[in-house]
Amino acid sequence: MGRLTLNGRELRLLLKEHGFWRLKDRGKGSHEIWVDASGRQVTVSAGMKDDIPLGTLQSILRQAGIDKSVLVKGSKGKKSKK
Repeated sequence: MGRLTLNGRELRLLLKEHGFWRLKDRGKGSHEIWVDASGRQVTVSAGMKDDIPLGTLQSILRQAGIDKSVLVKGSKGKKSKK
């Protein structure tokens, strides 16, 4: 089975690939607010190199509407329709 986690940098790239962008001057401390065109909002708190705990990562993906199959190496997840 493939990798089941992402680090902060990989998560940010994944969010960008799915149409999210970071709101500048939003969030507190290490927290960042990411939004997409539909207004869906996700809060990310992780260092760039640190692996994100699996439960936290799954929650972020669920909030973003991104299928968790992206966590399996070689699988390209698709944005879920909600």
